[in-house]
Amino acid sequence: MIEALSEEKQYQYLSTLTHYADIADRRAQENEFEVLVLRLMKELAIVPYKDGNQWCALYGEDLQAGIAGFGNTPFLAMADLRDQLNKA
Repeated sequence: MIEALSEEKQYQYLSTLTHYADIADRRAQENEFEVLVLRLMKELAIVPYKDGNQWCALYGEDLQAGIAGFGNTPFLAMADLRDQLNKA
């Protein structure tokens, strides 16, 4: 016969399941963000380049006329460019 779980054990199991569900949800949101950034990169035909000690993703002819994003990696530069485009 199956033994009933105490309230404390039920709470522990529920807390654990909720915790892992939250982690899975956050990861799904991160994946969605990554896809959006990569799609932006492809659609605008932007190739990040090294600019000093950071990467630059530039939309436009130059830094004065265009909109740029910077980051420690090409992906972070594209993510910053996405944020800058949303502000413009």
